[in-house]
Amino acid sequence: MRVILLSVLLLVALLAAASPPELGRKGMVAADEAQCSAAGAELLARGGNAVDAAVGTALACGVTQPSASGLGGGGFALVQPAGGEPLAFDFREVAPAAATRTMFIEAAQKDASTLGGLAVAVPAEGPGLAALHKRLGRLPLSAVVEPAARLAEQGFATGFHLARSIAKEDALAQALFGLPRPPLRGDRVRRPALARTLRQMGKSGGASLQTGEGATALVAAIQKAGGVVTKADLAAWTPRERPAVRFSYRGWQGVTFPPPSSGGVVLAQILGVLEGYDLAALGHNSADALHLMAEAMKHAYADRARLMGDPDRVAVPVAALLSPARVAAVRAAIVPGRTFPPDRYGAPVDIGKDAGTQHISVLDAEGMAVGLTTTVNTAFGSKVVDPVTGIVLNNQMDDFVARPGEPNAFGLVGSEANAVAPGARPLSSMSPTVLRKGDRTLVVGASGGPFIISSTLSAIVNVIDFGMDPQAAVSAPRIHHQWSPNSLVVDEGIPEDVLRALRTRGHELKVMPFFSAVQMIDGAPGAQLGASDPRKGGLPAGVR
Repeated sequence: MRVILLSVLLLVALLAAASPPELGRKGMVAADEAQCSAAGAELLARGGNAVDAAVGTALACGVTQPSASGLGGGGFALVQPAGGEPLAFDFREVAPAAATRTMFIEAAQKDASTLGGLAVAVPAEGPGLAALHKRLGRLPLSAVVEPAARLAEQGFATGFHLARSIAKEDALAQALFGLPRPPLRGDRVRRPALARTLRQMGKSGGASLQTGEGATALVAAIQKAGGVVTKADLAAWTPRERPAVRFSYRGWQGVTFPPPSSGGVVLAQILGVLEGYDLAALGHNSADALHLMAEAMKHAYADRARLMGDPDRVAVPVAALLSPARVAAVRAAIVPGRTFPPDRYGAPVDIGKDAGTQHISVLDAEGMAVGLTTTVNTAFGSKVVDPVTGIVLNNQMDDFVARPGEPNAFGLVGSEANAVAPGARPLSSMSPTVLRKGDRTLVVGASGGPFIISSTLSAIVNVIDFGMDPQAAVSAPRIHHQWSPNSLVVDEGIPEDVLRALRTRGHELKVMPFFSAVQMIDGAPGAQLGASDPRKGGLPAGVR
């Protein structure tokens, strides 16, 4: 009882400290950066729909948040119209045709999968967003790119996250902004080359980045840096439309992203397990509730590591992982008073990590919801910048397992399901999700590598189980367990006696401030509440 009381007191303090959510009457955009949310809201106000706003916001984020996303990366978009079927739109990067299973084992450069041209997978965000817009957008693409192009051309104030991520990157400051030193927060910077690229993209319907001058420049930059991407790779790339993962939770009907995202299946399995417990009665962030969440996470992440990969190459048993039998088996394996070694949950498999990601949530006045997550993988991707287009190129090849079937330095074995192969899409944690109950809609997702899944989970539980508004839900302390390594990562702000109770159950705790950031909208006709995670300094923007 004392643990629950302290958790309630902490929650009250957090609710008092958190700002109220943004209110919109005719639509809402929540992104990692305020200028990006404003770009999307501008498009809604001009008569665009949620897809127009999501695409425009993503392009703006590539301008102001180049460490996390941009035309040199890729991503996933989940679109849920007001009525009709959801669309899971995969514009993930792929391995180039010259990629081989052992390319990083044989590479002379130790960090070849993270830095330099060899780390670059086929850039997909430009043609992917253009294809999504062509499929469901309303405004002309030339109008959709304009807010981002204007930011790049006229300049923008360096935000909190950009200033922090570029602080020690002198070479990138020169390549991106023509500056001799990294900009400080509030400094105004411009990206004129990227402005030209964005407008060319708008005029060409995205073709400039697949077969035009932009594609030629990108390939030259990649190959100069030691990469193997060719113009044929760019021209051959196509998006995939995939069946969304459907699930339910306490009367809400949800859709989330399927493989090659692992996030949606893991999220849906965890929620299925948690539905068998009365979390509200246990108390928000109580030791009992957090233990149940951690144990459900460990089982789901173990399944992720063993079984998930590119669905175009391997059979991913989505139905079996979300079946009542699997959910029941996980519940039966959870012991309220203790945790177990990793081998209780599955064979150790390296699942990788990434951090150069950001999420966008959009809900328009007509009820169309879009969750869009984009990434260049780690901060500033490969750190290769094409001087002609101004594009930062991804290092998505690091999302593959370099040594499938062999232990790495941590003793973790690489999964064959996520091995490097020509044209393969690497596994991802991105988890754009939409839930509906009656006329109420939640649009949610996160950035932050494997923390994406647990952070999205926490925000959903905070709203549905604990009745929080979206700003309180994304601001509250949370936990993360990805099964391997065997440590329960605990956000700063969890009470000390809760930590002691978790240690008593056998959890090895790692207390740290979370770097993941959740963007969430809780909306109904005529009123949309938007929230951006304070951990990354974002702000939502509503249309009145």
